[in-house]
Amino acid sequence: MSKLLALRLGLRKRAPKQFTYARSNNFFSQTLENPNTGKKVLVESIAKRQIQGLEWSDKDNLFKELKTIEISELSNWELNTYRFYGGARYQYDGVWDFWKNELTFRAWRNHFWGDISQSLFNTVFRFRSDRIEVLRRLVELHVEAAKNGNGPLNQPEAKSVVQMQSDFFGNKVYGHPAYNDISARFRLIVDSLASSGDLVEENAHHFRVDGKALETLAAFELDERRHNDAVKQNKRLFWITVVIAVATAVQAYVAFFSS
Repeated sequence: MSKLLALRLGLRKRAPKQFTYARSNNFFSQTLENPNTGKKVLVESIAKRQIQGLEWSDKDNLFKELKTIEISELSNWELNTYRFYGGARYQYDGVWDFWKNELTFRAWRNHFWGDISQSLFNTVFRFRSDRIEVLRRLVELHVEAAKNGNGPLNQPEAKSVVQMQSDFFGNKVYGHPAYNDISARFRLIVDSLASSGDLVEENAHHFRVDGKALETLAAFELDERRHNDAVKQNKRLFWITVVIAVATAVQAYVAFFSS
């Protein structure tokens, strides 16, 4: 009965055939799979003592043929559910997983806390990155990917600007109210890095890190060290000057009152 009830609940909010991931989403897509025969059926309705749906066709790679399953045979089938809520998708494996997640309002809770997290991100996030910060992060991402690869044989992977942006900012950037401005500035930085040879432009929207990036970063870090050394040297000269001035003033004071 719990499996049939789960199906009835899912059919009350059955997913449309085509949809996009949107905040207004709140529906289910459920399939029944027979472990003995390997058949899989997309559930579409329940009428009297039968469950109607579309059976999966390996040949056509889609749910196509009409199929009916007697409710009395439901115990021979396993329930799998995709839950679409907000912009997220959840997979429930089996009837108990379905009820565990639905009775604990998993999708709603994640959506609620996701909204709070997004609001905090929107409040504190400021895109102040420059060319060097973007380039350094892209090199770091390549090195991180190489850790799971073949080390020196690992080649930089060409990525779309959208993927690079996701890697750099995280996915919450897409919910930021100034997303268009942020993404436009990020694209300009990527184009600038490609023009200087630090990135290789594979096509209009795909880029990969070039070895020249290390040369650019090394030169920048050298300039930074020189600048910092100059600042430290100027501070030392300042304090030496202050000490000399104080010592001179003390000597003048002593000379004046001792004469």
